[in-house]
Amino acid sequence: MGESASLRAKDYRTLFQVVGECRELGADPIAWRLHLLKAICAELGARVGAGGEATGIAQGKFIPLSTVDDGWENDDQRQAMFDWLELQAKGGAPKGLLPLKEPTTVHAILNRGEYYTDQQPDCLDELADYLRRSEVQDLLLSMHRIAIGPDHFCGLTIMRGLGDREFSSRDKMFLATLHREIAPLVGRQLAKANEPSTMRLSPRRRQVLDCLLEGMSEKQAATELGLTQPTVHQYVKAVYRHFHVYSRAELMARWVRFARGA
Repeated sequence: MGESASLRAKDYRTLFQVVGECRELGADPIAWRLHLLKAICAELGARVGAGGEATGIAQGKFIPLSTVDDGWENDDQRQAMFDWLELQAKGGAPKGLLPLKEPTTVHAILNRGEYYTDQQPDCLDELADYLRRSEVQDLLLSMHRIAIGPDHFCGLTIMRGLGDREFSSRDKMFLATLHREIAPLVGRQLAKANEPSTMRLSPRRRQVLDCLLEGMSEKQAATELGLTQPTVHQYVKAVYRHFHVYSRAELMARWVRFARGA
């Protein structure tokens, strides 16, 4: 007997816990997405997760604005994903998946050399080639429109490796429900793709940022980190440039803005 597609109380507890954890990391567009992917993969037994933002979908294209991914075993598998994204950006997106006007979650499987989705049971050579190259055979893709600009979507994809069990109806519903809760927060409590990320700062600049967010003065930060005050001042200016702010007050306001969802 197949697994029930219905979510249980513990699924919803897990789901809203993940949403809360992402909101805590919401000021950083890479950190919250990476945490989301790791949480989904752990919950649904996926090997690889990828997500980001894109435009052009209503016109039958898929133009990525950002991509965060985790779980690939080697660079060749990861490159297969970027090659496929590039193909879609050129208008080679598989028919039956695009154009997309409403939120959707698609289940795609490659078994015994035959590819199919639950929306279109035809073999699609481009996506089948991607699945073969990346050494995955089971894929869940969820797309949601987000209120940032016209034709602006966020996507989540999770994949299982060769020989793993297929995703169930419950897995698909879990991903769709979680994404439905996450998508409206992008650009509000969750930083959108073009926001600067702390993960792109050098380790020392991240330490200085932490000191600033703790309310330390430059002198206190210098003592804390064992640096001279002029050196800390240079790091502070670099942090301001990274986040496109000009003062401590503006820097703090950025974190408060995401915490409040403004």
